[in-house]
Amino acid sequence: MNTNIKTVAKLAAFAGAFALTGCAYIPRNVHPTYVPSAQVQKIPGAENVKLTVVVHNDKKHHDKDLVSYTIAPAGFETAGVYMRVAKDFKAALSAALKDRGFHVVKASSKVVKLDINHFWFKAHTGWWIHQDGEVQADLSVIKHNAGVIYHKNISIDVAGKESPGLFKFDNEHRSAEAEVLLDKTILKIINAKGFINAIISKR
Repeated sequence: MNTNIKTVAKLAAFAGAFALTGCAYIPRNVHPTYVPSAQVQKIPGAENVKLTVVVHNDKKHHDKDLVSYTIAPAGFETAGVYMRVAKDFKAALSAALKDRGFHVVKASSKVVKLDINHFWFKAHTGWWIHQDGEVQADLSVIKHNAGVIYHKNISIDVAGKESPGLFKFDNEHRSAEAEVLLDKTILKIINAKGFINAIISKR
């Protein structure tokens, strides 16, 4: 009888562990969107500028849309986490520029070009939002008949931070973690020294 009780207890424990970690073995797609960190002010003169946003995913990994592996409670990597890197960054950067008064169009004489060389974050299975990841990108402003008029390397390195109170469940927290990293990158781009002046410049 005691043996049967022990067996049932072991099976119950295994079932509970699988319920907590099973989702960690399922590949996930995240779709982060741009969320302004504060009230955005229009930039004087932006309303007179038309520009085109181009984003390239230049990550070296063979699967360029792989942005993380889910970390199981035991600490090891499991299923992959995927993101439409170029598409999501283009939408985010375009939205940030529009919020500041610029006209983002399909074709213009001035191009804002972003090359994503590295985008990676740790996708945890816990419910708290972790701010833990790295981004490396090259930002350029290109003008027709003038070539590159601005260039800046964008680097983000956020390690080991949590956001208590940002309670999410299952795949929502993976998307939120990706969103934290995307938003930090967009904010750093907008605030990059000389970037806005290069867009507004008539030279």
